Formats: sequence, C-alpha cells, structure tokens
Amino acid sequence: MLDKSQRGTFKNIKNLQFIGAMNHPTGGRNNIPNRAKRNFMIFNMILPLSVESIYAPIIKFNFKAKYFTPEFNNIIEILPYATAQLWNKVKNTILPTPSKFHY
Repeated sequence: MLDKSQRGTFKNIKNLQFIGAMNHPTGGRNNIPNRAKRNFMIFNMILPLSVESIYAPIIKFNFKAKYFTPEFNNIIEILPYATAQLWNKVKNTILPTPSKFHY
C-alpha cells in the first residue's frame, strides 16, 4: 500500500499479461467499457466445429508446406483442433457469475 505522499507517482510494471474471455453482451450480460477494451486485443471466436471445418483449410493454405520445416507443418495440422479444445476448456472452466460478469 502506498503512503499518501506517494499517490499519483508513476509506476512501471514490466512483463505483465492479461487474458480474458466473455460472451456477447446480451441477455443480462454487461458490456465492457471502451477504456478497458483498448488494452486488449479483441477477437470473436465462433463455435469449434466451424473452426475445424472452415479455418483448417485456410491455415493450411496460408502456411504452405514448402516454406516451413516438418515440425512446423505438424503444428499447423493440429492447430484448429487445439483451438477447439482450448475453447471448450475455457468455456467449461471460466463460468460467469453475477459478481464476475466479465468471465
């Protein structure tokens, strides 16, 4: 805790990362203020079935096998499925509550 004389002094925090997830702000869910949103990279992720069936060919096309090592190509093959697994894990682990609507 800071002394009253030190309040307002500049503090530099290095190597700090945040990650967050939320649903669309509907059905009683609150929206996040723009001042908070500007500190995050925001992306919208659709259901995992679409990720696997739609984005797998796009990823494979963009990362053509002839330019990368075999180890990297193996990662490209499993990336859509790993994304779907991560999505399901986050969806089942971080559940929203009234006091933590930002989950």
